[in-house]
Amino acid sequence: MNNRILFIDDDENILASFRRNLRRDFEIETAASPEEGLTMLKSSAQNPFSVVVSDLKMPKISGIDVLRSAKRINPNTVRIMLTGYADIDTAMNAVNEGNIFRFLTKPCSIESLKQTLKTCIEQYSLVMAEKELLRDTLQGSVKMLVNVLSMHSPEIFGRSEDVKKLVNSLLKKIKVEKQWQLEVASMLVYLGYIALPSDILKKVTDAKELTPTEQQIYEAYPENGAGLVANIPRLGGVAELIRKQRILADSASRQPVAVRILNMVMEFLDLEKQAGIHSALTTIKNKANVYGIDLINALQDIVGTRSGHVLRSLNISELREQMVLDEDVLTVDNLLLCKKGQELNDVLIMRLVNYGKSCGVKEPIKVLV
Repeated sequence: MNNRILFIDDDENILASFRRNLRRDFEIETAASPEEGLTMLKSSAQNPFSVVVSDLKMPKISGIDVLRSAKRINPNTVRIMLTGYADIDTAMNAVNEGNIFRFLTKPCSIESLKQTLKTCIEQYSLVMAEKELLRDTLQGSVKMLVNVLSMHSPEIFGRSEDVKKLVNSLLKKIKVEKQWQLEVASMLVYLGYIALPSDILKKVTDAKELTPTEQQIYEAYPENGAGLVANIPRLGGVAELIRKQRILADSASRQPVAVRILNMVMEFLDLEKQAGIHSALTTIKNKANVYGIDLINALQDIVGTRSGHVLRSLNISELREQMVLDEDVLTVDNLLLCKKGQELNDVLIMRLVNYGKSCGVKEPIKVLV
């Protein structure tokens, strides 16, 4: 349990009293000025304080401003105001602004302070536990959906891997609000394909013409994928990005940058598959009014500097995560297991191992390392 507590007060005698009376129960650190306290908070990112206690009346910077800044630095740290002025209005304002968790008046008994600090540490632990649970749940849910797609259609999964890699490269150059939502959306952009009938899916992967009825069914895949993702808490923004893929070109320029990035990447990869990189870039560069010149320039920089990989031929037992397939992987009966361009992960490797044991896989397998 994190019991690191920072006291900020301009009275060194009070700080000495805190250190003397609380050091057996908590890990106490002190700052004799607001500036020193904020510096300590900023430098504690790797080992944050669970609680920060600040005096109200200090030179230059008030305790309210200190705790407001502390909230910006680390919103999870629990904040306490300690003052000799029993000012109810000040207390109410600080609480209403969300800057403090408790308001204590001087003199405050050590036992009362200890109990308050224990309560604050429990609150901090609860918040962090909930965040870790949410993070692990989201990561597990996304990984499960990605694995479902990879098993349902290796070729479509390969497409989504290409989208993810190119989007991640663009995000190193382009600033996007709530970047994580776009990262997840790029992984799940083709999730709606799992609802397509097998005959339509085969036509799509083989680039064959669809009938009007089949086309109508196919065009519903973004909405189907968004509907699946929307069932997961906190992924509403991701679902909206998936829903807005393949939007009309004349409306794309009015869309947020995340939507434009996703659509540009998908269009570029489709064009590249059909006619090669040069032709794909030429078409995209003619759509500056749609995607924006900054995005197009970033795409051109990335595509123009794609680094080469080392080509190796390996047996299944030698495959490792993050290797990229340089050829389709087939069973000895020519069943497609993984598509060229897919990045290997633990699930795909396990799948190849199992197929190798049961019905045989053509080896060696060409990969880019």
